Amino acid sequence: MKIKVSVKPRSPISKVLSFEDNILYVKIAAIPHKGKSNLELIKTLSIFFKIPKSKISILKGSKSKIKELNLDDEQKVIVGLKKLL
Repeated sequence: MKIKVSVKPRSPISKVLSFEDNILYVKIAAIPHKGKSNLELIKTLSIFFKIPKSKISILKGSKSKIKELNLDDEQKVIVGLKKLL
């Protein structure tokens, strides 16, 4: 399942905030240097959606705050998104 994600790096804690206008908003504690924030984003989404990190990949925007990700377990993603609505 493809999903757009808006990332706010350098936050005190990493957490999923909301899902509005088909964009998932996430705060990340890591700094955007050498892919650290991307790794933290994948870890945070893995915990939130309860799917393995290997099932999450960045399709577009690896150096941008707006990213397009592919999450391979559609059922768990839908359940996670319903928690935010």
